[in-house]
Amino acid sequence: MKLEKLILINWGFVVSSEYPFGNATLLSGSTGVGKSSFQDAIQLIMTGGKQHINVFNSAQDEVGAGGRAGGKVRRTLATYAIGMRDNLCARPFGSHTYVAAVFSPEPDEVAEAFTAVVAVEAEVSCSREQGRNAEVSRKQYLVLPGSRLSEADFIASRKGASIVAVPVEEIYVRLRQRYPKVLFFENSIEDYLCKLYAEFRGGGKTLVGPREAEAAARAFVQSIARKTVGSVDELIREQVLAEPDFSEQIGHIASLMQNVQRLRKIATDLQASQQRLEKLKEHADAFLAAFEEALEAELGEALRRKFDVERKIEGLQQTRRQAHADAEREKVLAERHGKALERATHLLAAAQGRLNGNPVAQERARIDHRIETERDNRSGIAAELLGALQGVRNVLSELAVLATQPNQEESAYKAAVDRLVLDLARIDIANARAAVKQLATQLASGVVELSLLPRDRLADLDAELTPLMERVHGPDGLYASVTREQGRQQDKAQALQEEIEGLAKRRQGLEDGRMDVPDAVEAAVTFLESKYPGARPRVLCNLVQPREGSRWQNAIEGLLGGNRFLILVEADFEARAIHAVRHELRGIAASVMQGELARQRAANQALPADSILHELVITDETARAYLIASYGRYVKVRDAEALRRVPQGLTVDGMASGGFKMFTCWMEDGDLAFGAEARRKRAVRLGRDIEEKTREMGRLKTKAAELAGWGERLRKLNCSPIAPQLDALAETQRLLNSLAAERASLDDSGIKTLERRLARAQRLFDGHLDLKGRAERAAGEAAGRAKGLDASIAEAEGELDLRADGIRRVRLRMVELVRLNPRFAPAQLEHRAQEAVADQTAEQFDGRRRQQTGLYRERREAFERQIEEHNRLAASLDERVSYQPRHSSEAEYEWQAYGGIPESRRQIVAMLDRLEQVRILNNARELQDAEKNFNNTFSTHFALAVRTAVEQGIQPLKRLNEKLKRLAFGEDRFEIEYGQMVKEYKKYYDLFQELNRLAETQTPVDLFSAAEGVLSGDGAVALDEIKNLLLDPNREYALRRLRDIADYRSYRHYDIRKYSEDGREASLAKMATFSGGELMTPAYLVRAAVLAQAFRQFEKSASLRLMMIDEAFDKMDEARTAAVMRYLNENLGLQLIVAMPSRASGPLLDLFTFEHRFSLMKVEGLAGELDKVTEVDSSALKTDYLRTLWAKRRDEVKLEAEQEFLLQEARQQVATGLQT
Repeated sequence: MKLEKLILINWGFVVSSEYPFGNATLLSGSTGVGKSSFQDAIQLIMTGGKQHINVFNSAQDEVGAGGRAGGKVRRTLATYAIGMRDNLCARPFGSHTYVAAVFSPEPDEVAEAFTAVVAVEAEVSCSREQGRNAEVSRKQYLVLPGSRLSEADFIASRKGASIVAVPVEEIYVRLRQRYPKVLFFENSIEDYLCKLYAEFRGGGKTLVGPREAEAAARAFVQSIARKTVGSVDELIREQVLAEPDFSEQIGHIASLMQNVQRLRKIATDLQASQQRLEKLKEHADAFLAAFEEALEAELGEALRRKFDVERKIEGLQQTRRQAHADAEREKVLAERHGKALERATHLLAAAQGRLNGNPVAQERARIDHRIETERDNRSGIAAELLGALQGVRNVLSELAVLATQPNQEESAYKAAVDRLVLDLARIDIANARAAVKQLATQLASGVVELSLLPRDRLADLDAELTPLMERVHGPDGLYASVTREQGRQQDKAQALQEEIEGLAKRRQGLEDGRMDVPDAVEAAVTFLESKYPGARPRVLCNLVQPREGSRWQNAIEGLLGGNRFLILVEADFEARAIHAVRHELRGIAASVMQGELARQRAANQALPADSILHELVITDETARAYLIASYGRYVKVRDAEALRRVPQGLTVDGMASGGFKMFTCWMEDGDLAFGAEARRKRAVRLGRDIEEKTREMGRLKTKAAELAGWGERLRKLNCSPIAPQLDALAETQRLLNSLAAERASLDDSGIKTLERRLARAQRLFDGHLDLKGRAERAAGEAAGRAKGLDASIAEAEGELDLRADGIRRVRLRMVELVRLNPRFAPAQLEHRAQEAVADQTAEQFDGRRRQQTGLYRERREAFERQIEEHNRLAASLDERVSYQPRHSSEAEYEWQAYGGIPESRRQIVAMLDRLEQVRILNNARELQDAEKNFNNTFSTHFALAVRTAVEQGIQPLKRLNEKLKRLAFGEDRFEIEYGQMVKEYKKYYDLFQELNRLAETQTPVDLFSAAEGVLSGDGAVALDEIKNLLLDPNREYALRRLRDIADYRSYRHYDIRKYSEDGREASLAKMATFSGGELMTPAYLVRAAVLAQAFRQFEKSASLRLMMIDEAFDKMDEARTAAVMRYLNENLGLQLIVAMPSRASGPLLDLFTFEHRFSLMKVEGLAGELDKVTEVDSSALKTDYLRTLWAKRRDEVKLEAEQEFLLQEARQQVATGLQT
């Protein structure tokens, strides 16, 4: 059975017509004129255009590419139908295309001619500007046994060179009207191929199955010599053995493996989610426990302080009762001593009266009284003198110190000191000190020698010291200057004290968990809380914290600067809040956030992947919206070079860009405001500032104290005139000398007895007077203590009221806690607090409260970081944990958090229960089933199929060798060898054998834990490689590699051995250089054998004997090409269709009986968008005449070459002789 003619209607650019074929047909012409259009048309008939078998335009190596050089598009059935080239169409409005082939039997075959038809309707979509797209809208297959169709059967009308084809939907009816038997197959390639290849074998009752028909079609396509052979192994593997199709099985096991991996990932995700939720629950529990324990400690402290005050009142009352008893007892004793004192008074008066009545006693008393008076007068004068002398000493000593210790610093009193030193230098200090010392010695001894008094020297000293003291105590004197300097130092110390108190208050606030915000912001927040409780004012810095481990906090806070302290309020209060800050808080500079506007802007803004906000944890939605709208476009960049190329960027070391400028932005650790760590750092910095300022304040206070001491000494410096007092002393001493002489001349021996009686009465009186005074004082002191205790008790009772108020405030906070968290148990908390009162002091309670306060702030921040991380990783909205702090009457943010965390915790517990009781168990069951399904499918289906294919894959080669025994090329015969296995693939084959053996013995094997000893070491490695490929994200590479593993052709080395009649044999794989001749000859022989086997040419029934060759003789010499073609055509009886360029076809023309010469012709007035068509000049060739012409031409060329050679030799000889 051979191809008689080909009918092409609207096929590519070829003129619609009938094209006959001979026993050996040449398709000639230059490259790109349409030779392959004929071969593609024949291939369409032979394959029906079936996917994975049909390969259009194979000689151009376009398969798999998106286009061709020169603007040509990849050829498809649709592009052939509409005639597309360079986005232009020969039939832009669609096409009805027909490709028909008439096959006729050989004279010795018992069969009848038939026609096979492929009808295609194609459409064009999109415009030329958008890019054309050709699509097949309808495709029909027809086989007409016993009929030879013609061109006219497919043409409805003809006008000049233009034709109108019969519509595809009408062709079946048209042919039924003209021919007796029309077999119609619409869109059924398999049925068409079965019938086509049955007709090749004689038709009638002959049946061909789908697999055999597809194998024959594939063999026909593979037999087309489209390129030179690279190696023997490649020839056998790709052109002899049929490619297996494991795509469906590979896809199935890949989907099973991916399902296992998906379920494993789900299991991992569920476990990770469980761990995150457990961590969240731990943080929530720790926060709630610490928060409630802090409140318990606060209540315990209030109860303990009340208890302490009550005990204090009891002690004071007991002491007061004792004081009243002491006062009564001492009062009784004072009355008893008073009565005794009255009796002693009478005795003393009687004794004194008797003594006073004696004349001698009266005279002596008068003289003694005058002596005592004068002595007192002298003592007074002496004391004044001693004071004056001490003042002189002090003045001289103080001024001597100023003179000997020069002032080291510039100060307000330096000039006064300098003037004093100059005045002091004019005084004879040594002489003055000697005079002062001499006078002081006489005064200390109590004996004044008038002749020895240094009056003149001291009178001179008075005159010298008077102006000097004016310089000390005058308005501009030293004392005034020192006092003023002391005041300045005290003022500086007081200012520092106020600063230190402010810093200490700020540090205490930080330790209590409040951020150290500017005073203006804190005042504004406090004011808004009291004026608009529903506004819920809060500061931005308290709602943001850095992501754990982030290094960007200093740079980001430097970028935000003062915006960290923006005040957030509820949307309805924004306008009222800023109005109140402006008009009711005069002098307060604070900013209120436009929260509602920020939310609107942020809703349409997506954060870049490298946004700086990914480094922050933001717990408030309004704060998040503000930061996204204001700073969301700032991205993290590596360095300054990268920074200059982004409109808004930030580096980790504090450089930023924005507004077409670059600037620095950095916040030191002590000035950070985000998170607990920032509070700790700021508290440390404030502590350092307090220490530094405390040292400075101490230095100022020390200086002020020194100046105060010096000023006090200067104030006490007093230099009274000495000379006048010395004169008064001398006069008093002379009077005392006269009275002493008078007293000595008086006789008082008669009154001694009266004096002794008076002395006894006086002692008795003094004793009772002293005892009475002591008793009265003790009674008064006891009464005073009792009165003081009354005041202390009243004060303590007032303190008790305050402590009770403190307890009421804590209980009100407990009521707020119940409102925020209805599950809070206040009775249990109060019971625990009351029990702890007896064991803990107020200071211990306060320490517990501070400790738990710090702990619950840390846990709250950890909870918020963890919840954001969990929600970011959550696979769906259902897996997210909602967290919304509730408004609280308490200002501290943690109270708002306490209102939201319990609800979040309930969600977490519910999610954990669902995870543990439902999702994880279900996933485990699904994973177990999926692994079992994969194990079963891979072990008993895929592995068995591949192993069977490897073992049975040599059967076609065995059959082919049987056919090759009948074929000889000259003296040579060929045989295919296939014994040796490829080492790379042997491990897979061994693995499949192991799995099949285990399946046969019903040994359970888990392919996901095969390394535990069930499989061999190499088998486990091979299995891991396959599993990795099944999961490889590079699907193109993985599928290609899996197809190689499933391809039985990859498991063996192939070779062709050549046997000569003289007994020589050789391996073509070892001897061939692949330059053309050595391997191409057996290649064609093997292809012919494969084709003969597929078409059953060695059987007695009819068979197709057609082989196409597409420009594959380009590496063979003419003689070998001619020998191969003669062998295929004459020895094997194959009808050859050979395409080659015109330049190479001349020496081989005598081998062909028919020629189609192709050329592109420009034609005016074509209906489509192209102006060129492929014109085919068909002609039968006279083989004998061509052989004669070529023999004559060879002789002529040979003679010309010989003459040219002889001429060159002669010229060389002549040239050599001349030189000699």
